[in-house]
Amino acid sequence: MTSDTGDEILTMLESEITVAEMMAISGLDRESVYELAQAGFLRVLRSTGAEWSFDPGCVPLARRIRRLRAGFDLDDAGMLLALSLFERIDALEARLRELECRLPR
Repeated sequence: MTSDTGDEILTMLESEITVAEMMAISGLDRESVYELAQAGFLRVLRSTGAEWSFDPGCVPLARRIRRLRAGFDLDDAGMLLALSLFERIDALEARLRELECRLPR
């Protein structure tokens, strides 16, 4: 299984999480959380001044980002590029599966 059970439980129990909770759960610092949210990688549910809340479903992505940064020592620009490429790969794999299902058996 690729996701943590804790992530699944959090998603079921919480309707939104704060910046502080996202930092504690993901291991990202405040600046990274805001930057990733502004870039569209972390889904912001509410933003009132400095208080933002996030969709708990983006916790696995936030953890993936932390692991990639630690494993490959990427700066923020490199991380955003890598995430964009991962999204593109996921979309292409989904399209490939869709097309494979259309093939006659």
